[in-house]
Amino acid sequence: ISQTGSMEKKQTPLLYTCIGILIISIACVIFYRNVIFSPAVIPWGSDTLGHVFRFEYLKDSISNGVWYPDFVPEWYLNIQLFRYYPPYIYYILAFLSTFFQNPIILTNLFIIAIAWFGGVSWLLFHKWIGWFPAIFGGLLYLVLPDMVRISFSEGNLLRHFANALLPITFFLVLTSLHHPDKKWQRVILALVFTILVLTHPMMAAIITAVSFLFLLLCFSGGLWGHIG
Repeated sequence: ISQTGSMEKKQTPLLYTCIGILIISIACVIFYRNVIFSPAVIPWGSDTLGHVFRFEYLKDSISNGVWYPDFVPEWYLNIQLFRYYPPYIYYILAFLSTFFQNPIILTNLFIIAIAWFGGVSWLLFHKWIGWFPAIFGGLLYLVLPDMVRISFSEGNLLRHFANALLPITFFLVLTSLHHPDKKWQRVILALVFTILVLTHPMMAAIITAVSFLFLLLCFSGGLWGHIG
């Protein structure tokens, strides 16, 4: 009986996880159906095409043997390609672009995939807030006004990606607090922050400051009684 009960306990989180992923995936398709089913539509975000130009230029440079192009003669009379934004996401998009004839399709699908990832990441918090609030949080993330604005109005692909890492970042912070004896959470947390810095330094700094404030409140006793 004990073995059967333990198997059921192991199967229940997996079942709820699958249900949560399914619900968030269906909602993502419904919310972004106009983009998903018409991925070749030119994005109207103010910065979107600038990011498309960067990873396409990087792809062409790599094909010519230049793995880290510095100056771009075609942009503002020879500006540095990675002067403001680090290259991490551009390399990923440049690689994925080799499988897409139309970079606009890749860009639109990237926006949707990252939004889906950010929503699904909310399921990690089920152990603290329960399954229903975690799923509901994932659904809310898909239509978070700031996330939608950054993705489609501002067109900042890198900040969109950095925002999607926020849930998993705080999950790792909480897990490190609950299990200080385990080091793998801190290794992954360091990796996530490295990716943030190589994606959008400003967002990395903001998330670091918020994480520090969160830890300060926890250690001072203000929050630990509610999440411990």
